[in-house]
Amino acid sequence: MISFFRKQFLEDRIKPILFLQLILVICVIIVYLHTFNRIDYFYSGILNIIVGVIFLLNGIEIYILKKSGYFLWLILSLLFL
Repeated sequence: MISFFRKQFLEDRIKPILFLQLILVICVIIVYLHTFNRIDYFYSGILNIIVGVIFLLNGIEIYILKKSGYFLWLILSLLFL
């Protein structure tokens, strides 16, 4: 089970893009916890932009690794941006 997780999420990835995605996910969690019980469109916009950038980085990574499905991630990133 651990070897599947390691192969799926760590070995077939580009490390700088993976670290940048992890930093952005931590930023999303912090912004989400900051605005948990109120409606604030500024922070909602920031969340959408960060999620769009995460999807864009995932699409770029899949394109560099020559895997199929990168076009789907690029479309998703455009929906959030």
